[in-house]
Amino acid sequence: MLKVILIDDDVVQSKMLADTLERYLKFEQLDAMIALVTTSPAQVLEYVKNDPSASYLFLIDIELKPGKYLGIELARKLRQLLPYENIVFLTAHAEFSLTVLGHRIKPLDYIVKNSDMEVMLCSLRKDILFALKQNEYVTPEGKEVFTYRLGQRYYKIDVADILFFESMPNQANTVVLHAKNQVIEFNGSLKAIENNKLANFFRCHKSYLINLDNIHTFDRKRALVYFDAKATIGCKVSFRKARELVKILKK
Repeated sequence: MLKVILIDDDVVQSKMLADTLERYLKFEQLDAMIALVTTSPAQVLEYVKNDPSASYLFLIDIELKPGKYLGIELARKLRQLLPYENIVFLTAHAEFSLTVLGHRIKPLDYIVKNSDMEVMLCSLRKDILFALKQNEYVTPEGKEVFTYRLGQRYYKIDVADILFFESMPNQANTVVLHAKNQVIEFNGSLKAIENNKLANFFRCHKSYLINLDNIHTFDRKRALVYFDAKATIGCKVSFRKARELVKILKK
């Protein structure tokens, strides 16, 4: 689900815009929703911090108060938290786009608010479709993603690319994510990841949570599961979990 967040201090226009976009999303049966309409930057930041794994499209008025570029400051903070989410700036002054360039925010679009409403809506519909396509939510079978945090930023990785998670016995609250093309270390626990209920993951050992879809072979005698044909990438399976894993793989 793509969550569209609209922040604008023109309450009347933002409500009209949100209502119109909501009808469009329902009519086209798109996997998106108007999640929040507000005048408060703090409310936006609180919302995304409570749900960092969602996919967002932010519609931000550059001038939230006359003479103050609060929308740019909000966008800068959102970029720090969610580096890859799409931002669209709404502005009553086309020349403000030059101001944004100096902040290196790289928005998806600039839309002039005092232009023809239908022109404005047409641009927003295109931006929504772009964001949906980028996040692969256009089809009902979108990719499942796992979200992790490094410092103050959140990142996403396709679950299909994950081989296994490994806890570090000598480092509390540290998890190593082994993926097809990268290894990532972040703060967390295997228990917390299990609680996310990722599809087709199995706790094969107290130190390992594996992606069943990416298993290449299971060496029962050595109690090792491998994720590549050369048997170079693998992890241990506990004696207690080995029989259960065999049953799962035979299904």
